[in-house]
Amino acid sequence: MKFNKRCFLIICFCLLFMCGNARAYEYETPQPMPQFYSLTGFKWNRPVAQTLCNYDISYILDETDYTTDNGLSSSEVSNALIGAFNSWEAVSTSNISFAQVSDNGGNYDYWDNGWSKGDPEINAIIGGDTSVVFPYYPWYANIIVGGWLPYNYFESLQAGGGETMLGVTISCGFAAEEGEPAIIINGIPFLDANEDGFADFAFSEIYFNDYFEWGIGVGIDIETVVLHEIGHALGLGHAITEAAVMYAGYYGIRREVHADDVAGISYLYPQSIPEPTSMVLLCGLAVGLFGIAAVRRKQ
Repeated sequence: MKFNKRCFLIICFCLLFMCGNARAYEYETPQPMPQFYSLTGFKWNRPVAQTLCNYDISYILDETDYTTDNGLSSSEVSNALIGAFNSWEAVSTSNISFAQVSDNGGNYDYWDNGWSKGDPEINAIIGGDTSVVFPYYPWYANIIVGGWLPYNYFESLQAGGGETMLGVTISCGFAAEEGEPAIIINGIPFLDANEDGFADFAFSEIYFNDYFEWGIGVGIDIETVVLHEIGHALGLGHAITEAAVMYAGYYGIRREVHADDVAGISYLYPQSIPEPTSMVLLCGLAVGLFGIAAVRRKQ
């Protein structure tokens, strides 16, 4: 399957808010038994991921935009970010695995390299025009941790976001072309190349808000927040259990995935691959908001 000049559609902006009851939209798929996690309706199709990036679900850490709060070094920040990826990879009932791509000093993220700098394109996307064309591949990586961006970036995503958003995961899916297998979400066909009942991710990018004070064990714990955001980048929505990593509130350090997180990631990426299934997706498109509670901001 070729991806040259393919149209990509913005799936959602998964935002972590700093206000306790700011849960807005959750994407859920009905399951045959009670569940305590939610799904976005998208997941990584490994052959597609490999085609786009030459790796099996890869990630890259853009060190050019790291935080230095509380005297943190680049290596300390990297270790916290990598630790979060390792936590998801360690789930024994899931076959999820990652390949880390080295940062060679480039600026790898798309969303702070153009549209986010006041370019009208991002306003058009937020306003409802979700079509984007990238005429080249491979990407640098499937998941890009773009680092810490300033207050104004989050204000550009939503009014007041500079003071309320901890971080954001921006994900894109493929627009299905005529005759291709598709999942219809809000009337829009997304590519489901392997017909497993989930739309295929194109790429995801994760950013954090430099307005707040970050740290390792102090301030906003880096590993805790990125663990949550990676869950979104893999296709998980919010859990309903407060102890879960994917719960919609920040209540201190959580560096181990909870049983509900394990259930969700194992459903998406099981050790044994289930038969493809058709799911009814109760999904929102374009802007999805996920809440998280406040700790403190920089002085």
